[in-house]
Amino acid sequence: MEIEEVKAYYEKRTSYHEGYFKNKNSRTVVLLKMIDKISDEIGFKSALDIGCGVGITSEHLRKCAKKVTAIDLAEKAITVAKERNIYSDVNYISGDFTEMKLNEKFDFVCLFDVLEHILPQHRKDFLNNVIEHCNNIVAVSIPNPNNTKKLKSLNPKILQIVDEEITEDCFNNFTILDKSGNSIYLYYLLEIKNRKL
Repeated sequence: MEIEEVKAYYEKRTSYHEGYFKNKNSRTVVLLKMIDKISDEIGFKSALDIGCGVGITSEHLRKCAKKVTAIDLAEKAITVAKERNIYSDVNYISGDFTEMKLNEKFDFVCLFDVLEHILPQHRKDFLNNVIEHCNNIVAVSIPNPNNTKKLKSLNPKILQIVDEEITEDCFNNFTILDKSGNSIYLYYLLEIKNRKL
C-alpha cells in the first residue's frame, strides 16, 4: 500500500468527520477535555495538531495557544477546516507530515487518532519528525491494541484502510507522564526523552 491510496481513502471520509461539528461524539469530548487539562496544568503557547481532520481539535487548541498549526493528509479535510475555522490565524496545511519540514518547534503536539493510520514502514520517520517539531510535550490517542486485534479477527471490514495495533513500544523515545483509557481507546501524555528513534 502507498501513501496515495491512504490519502484517497481519507479524502472520501471527510464528510463523515464533518458530522462531528453537529454532534461531537464522546471521543471528541474526551480529547477536548484532555487539551483543557494540559493547558491548565502545563500550559503551552504554540501547538501542532497532526491529523487534524476538519479542525475541531485545532479550533479548541487555538483557545489555549497563541499559535496553532494544523496538518492533515486529506486536502478536502483542510478545505472544510478553513471554511469552518473562526480564527483566521490557525495555519491549516495539507500534506504528508512524515516528509514536512516546518522550520519551527511547538510547545505541544497532538496526535489524536493518528499513529494507527501511519503505514508501518513510515512510522519511525513520522515519529522522528514529531520529535523534530516538538519542544517537549506530545498528547496521543490510539485505539486499544487489544481491541484492534479483536476487530481484525472478528470484523475487519469495520477498520479503516490502515488500522495498526499500536503498543507502547512506539513510545521508547518518550517518557509516559500520564496514561488513561479503557478497552476501546488509550490516551497518553508524553515527554520527549531522546531526540532520535
